Amino acid sequence: MEALVAVGLAGNVVQLVQFSSQLISLAKEIKKKGAPSSLVDLRKVAQNLIQQTRIIMTRLKANTAILEQEEQVCRASTVTKHLGKH
Repeated sequence: MEALVAVGLAGNVVQLVQFSSQLISLAKEIKKKGAPSSLVDLRKVAQNLIQQTRIIMTRLKANTAILEQEEQVCRASTVTKHLGKH
């Protein structure tokens, strides 16, 4: 049982060392360039998401207006049919 604990602990130490190494590399890159290289990619993704959101909102507004018009036509038709029966 103690052997398994030792293996688990060793695995955790390796993960900590890898993470620390990545963190130090990232810190050096930020110090050298002013920002991490992945930031450019994140900006592109964010800009794309903003653009897609605008497109969706525009289409949603257009579809909402069409649905409201269709609903008004249906209501008018229902009222006309109902009045015709009396």
